Amino acid sequence: MSWCVTYEFVNPLFVSSALAGYPSLGVEFDYDAAGNLIGLRHQLEVASVDPAEVVRTSERDTRVLFEAIEFVYGLPAQVATQRAENLGSAEDVTTGFASISGGAAIVAPIVFPSEAALAGAPTRLAVRLHLSNLARSSAADSVAVYLYYLIWEDMRGRPGPADLGTSQERLKFTRDFVSHGEALSNVAAVNFVAAHTVGPIVAFDPTRDDHVAFVAAQRAEARALIEAELRGVL
Repeated sequence: MSWCVTYEFVNPLFVSSALAGYPSLGVEFDYDAAGNLIGLRHQLEVASVDPAEVVRTSERDTRVLFEAIEFVYGLPAQVATQRAENLGSAEDVTTGFASISGGAAIVAPIVFPSEAALAGAPTRLAVRLHLSNLARSSAADSVAVYLYYLIWEDMRGRPGPADLGTSQERLKFTRDFVSHGEALSNVAAVNFVAAHTVGPIVAFDPTRDDHVAFVAAQRAEARALIEAELRGVL
């Protein structure tokens, strides 16, 4: 059965260059008179006659797209309404409504990923983008570092001897520092942290200014590392 799920956004999203949509994904974009992205329509085939089930299927199928939009834009595309329309029927059904407050500063206009990149995206790309979006919005540097390392390990595996002195090795050492309540046992990690902090290294102490400054700096490097990897996929 052919359906179209329409997503209307709470706030318009600025784009660098309008794109009609992604035909191979069944997605068409909607814009306002100023050329801002205000929603999208997703056509799909679902055997179910339950509009709520159709919306859930659409949300699953478009998850990587929404995560990619948030990744390149800096803010999520907040959905105000979803409407599932049976294309074989003259009626449509509004299946959900959620009002979400906005007003956050715009980070960057959307540069749409290529259709081929999304269609051929790795199976776990949506997960990696989601973790990256969570890391970027986290108020805690230690949490962001932890999430960035999860992405790196998921994409590339654990850093090894060949990664000596690289950003990924520093990310691993910093993750170890913020993730354990006991003293670090990895001598290389201890030496790395000690070179950027004051006094003996036991475990990350969020009340110590030198620890906080160190982790904040490592978060910035980790973000650059991970976002470069993800942009390479998009």
